[in-house]
Amino acid sequence: MAQHAELSAILENFEKNAPEPVLSVITKARNDFIESFDPKAAIQVGETLPKWMDTIHPFKVPVEWMEGQNYRVRVLDAGAAPGPRLRLQTA
Repeated sequence: MAQHAELSAILENFEKNAPEPVLSVITKARNDFIESFDPKAAIQVGETLPKWMDTIHPFKVPVEWMEGQNYRVRVLDAGAAPGPRLRLQTA
C-alpha cells in the first residue's frame, strides 16, 4: 500500500473510532500544525543538515562508503531514546 493511502486509512479509522474528547484535541493540533507549517522553512532537497543535528548522535560515514551508492535514511522507533534513531541503508 502506498504511504499516502496507508496514512489516509489510519486517519480515517481514527476519525471514525476515537472518543470525541481525544478526536477534538488531536484534530485541533493537526489543523494548527497544517496552518502554521511553512514548507519553505523546512530543509530542502540538496541542503546541508543543520549543525545542531550533530549533537543528536554524532557519527561520520567514510566517503568511500557513499561513492556510487544510493542511500535512504530510515527513522526507527525512538523508544526510550531522547530522539529518533536513524539508520542509513542502501536503496
